[in-house]
Amino acid sequence: MSEKHTFFRQQKKPALLVPTNPKTIISQLEEMQLVLSNNLYKFLDIVLMKYRHLPSRIARRKLEIETFHTTDVNIGGGKNNQVTKRTEWLVERFDSDVKLKGLECQQRAVEATIELLEDTMKQVFELRWIDGYTAEEIAELTNSTVKNTQKRLERIMEIFADYWGWT
Repeated sequence: MSEKHTFFRQQKKPALLVPTNPKTIISQLEEMQLVLSNNLYKFLDIVLMKYRHLPSRIARRKLEIETFHTTDVNIGGGKNNQVTKRTEWLVERFDSDVKLKGLECQQRAVEATIELLEDTMKQVFELRWIDGYTAEEIAELTNSTVKNTQKRLERIMEIFADYWGWT
């Protein structure tokens, strides 16, 4: 199979990861030697760029679900096995909505990634995916090389891909 059709260039499966502390998890992830393809790095960069908009997208989706119904759910004496109370109906709809669950899962994966990062990596994350700076601008702001900054960005994306369930 050509590289064009594969998502991962190489990947070694480690023994079962047991989260103990952030530094241990990062070292275990480094042992995996996870190398994503260039297209996947670009995709993950786009996904992470949308992180700052996730809370509003989640709220908008909940509002769409809340306002979408063609029948009055407050009518009692209805059919069997149907929820007739609005609160229960909303909880059921929120729990079964695939789009909402996907957005929430993505947000949790990003937040878990941020929690794992040390201070310099958090700063790089914020400069790239919150403030929207390029790798060259981040390198200048952090007094680092462009190559080092690019490696940090790639490492953050690898950690995110792991938490998002891609590995």
